[in-house]
This record gives sequence, structure tokens and C-alpha cells, in this order.
Amino acid sequence: MLIVQILLEFWPQLFIAAVGIFVGVRFAWDTIMNFPIEIENDDWD
Repeated sequence: MLIVQILLEFWPQLFIAAVGIFVGVRFAWDTIMNFPIEIENDDWD
């Protein structure tokens, strides 16, 4: 029950942290995936 109490108390912080990490990883992933593709297209052209 102690774990449940901790989760209930810190749920907002955990949710915000999870969303922030997800957005950061998604943004970094898009940036990393798009950047090399643009360079490859320029090289092929």
C-alpha cells in the first residue's frame, strides 16, 4: 500500500515527466531521422 500511496502523491510529477521525456525523445528522433535524409538527398542530386 505504501507504493500506491507514493504513486497517488507523485502522479502529477510522474505524468509531466513522462510527457516531457516523450516529447523530447520524439523531437530528437525526428531531428536525427530527418537531418541525414536531407544530406543524402543533396548528395544524390
